[in-house]
Amino acid sequence: MNRRAAWTGLDGPQFLLAATVVGLLIRLLNLGGKSLWLDEAFNIAVVKTGLKALWTQTFETHHPPLHFILQKLWMQGGEGEFWLRLLPALCGAAAVPLVYFFGKKVAGKNASLTAAGLVALSPLLVWYSQDFRPYSFVVALGLAAMTAAVYLFLKPGLLTGIVFAVGMVAAFYTHYALLSLIPLQILLIVFLKTRGKIEAHGISYWLFGLAAAGIAFFPWLKTPAARAFFSVLKTGSYPGQMLTKGLGIGTTTLVLLMIAAGYLVLVAGIHVIRWSAEKRKIGRQAKREGAGANVTLGVLWLVFLGLSVMPRGYSIKKQIALFVPYGMLLIGCGWPWERTNRKKIAA
Repeated sequence: MNRRAAWTGLDGPQFLLAATVVGLLIRLLNLGGKSLWLDEAFNIAVVKTGLKALWTQTFETHHPPLHFILQKLWMQGGEGEFWLRLLPALCGAAAVPLVYFFGKKVAGKNASLTAAGLVALSPLLVWYSQDFRPYSFVVALGLAAMTAAVYLFLKPGLLTGIVFAVGMVAAFYTHYALLSLIPLQILLIVFLKTRGKIEAHGISYWLFGLAAAGIAFFPWLKTPAARAFFSVLKTGSYPGQMLTKGLGIGTTTLVLLMIAAGYLVLVAGIHVIRWSAEKRKIGRQAKREGAGANVTLGVLWLVFLGLSVMPRGYSIKKQIALFVPYGMLLIGCGWPWERTNRKKIAA
């Protein structure tokens, strides 16, 4: 019995089920207790314009239409606060098992269960799971697409290729931020390659899947709404304005924060890589490396926690939320280090 099972009295499937249920209950807490705020009201207005307006007008320029279509279907059941927010709450709870199924293939069972527990309790993810906006759906769909990608790399085939392509099409038509799944999948390829797990023709299926998704997404790129969004993006002003205005800081402070955040992520990644490469070592050196990884990843967790309670930065935090599950998985990779090496260290 491992430490998690000894502490909770639950085995892997039971722990995952419990984490999912707890995550859902937290997201349902006071779900309809507050009236709709400005962005939620605007979201409803966008839904009511209809698909044709989304495709031909510039009423909404920041998001592709898929999530609005899903919300329109959902609103057939009512427009009360609880009912409307139940959809993002369910999507947020779905992220708990999704991060497990993705992480199990990449980092192992223990790390993925740790990540599932952290995702269930993440204040930032809970916040967006109680907001009638697309962001909890974006997180869940991103995890689903990444899970399809890892299965495609490990067990390539026509069926997994089709599932991956469909997942990427849905991702592209949901939020522009999900275009970042492509570099994440490249990093996943590199990681699996170093482990000798990836199948060579899995990369071929991946490229064909991306090409198919790109072709399916191309018609949207020709719409007035997409052109309006990318014309602003081309000027280079949109990302900088979103960051500085969202956080209420100057450009210099923003640059310093980005350098510090990049350094922290780099150090955390190096610790995990060293842990993976050196985990068979014994003695004081191994114990020191494990402690260093725990401290660094603990700081990373505090950063994620700090972002959750930051009073400003809604526009920033909703982008960061997409990457929170992968950060939790990174933390899950580091925390079991001393547990898995305790006998070797004692020897």
